Amino acid sequence: AEWEMGGLPWWLLKKKDIRLRDNDPYFLERTRLFMNEVGKQLKDLQITKGGNIIMFQVENEYGAYGTNKEYIANIRDIVKEAGLAEVPLFQCDWNSNFENNALDDLVWTINFGAGANIYDQFKRLKELRPETPLMCSEFWS
Repeated sequence: AEWEMGGLPWWLLKKKDIRLRDNDPYFLERTRLFMNEVGKQLKDLQITKGGNIIMFQVENEYGAYGTNKEYIANIRDIVKEAGLAEVPLFQCDWNSNFENNALDDLVWTINFGAGANIYDQFKRLKELRPETPLMCSEFWS
C-alpha cells in the first residue's frame, strides 16, 4: 500500500471531486466493486477453506492520514460483503495513532522500524488492547 496511491487505481482521479479514503459515495461504490472481484478470487483461499490466507487487512496506517471510524467501518463491511471475513480482519497503525480509528472488532497490529524500541511499541499496544496478539505487521529498516 506504500506505492502507486496506496494501491488505489489511478483512474479514480478522473473524477475531479472524489474524496479518496473517505465516505465519498463514489469512492465507496468503486471500492465495493473492486473488493467483490477480489473476493471472488480470494475467498476460497482462506485458511478456513484449506488455503493460505490467515488474515485480511482492512486499512493501512489510516491514523497518519485522518480520523474517521465510520470510514473504517465501511471498508470493514465491504471486505465482509466480499466474503473475506472467515479469517481475522485487522488494521495496522503506529502506536501514536491507534485510538484515532481503531474498531473493537478488528485485530490491531503495529508498524515500526529498526530504530524503534520494540518493548515500548508493544507495551503501548498491550495497554490499549490487553487481549490482542502482539504483532508487527510492517517493519522497516
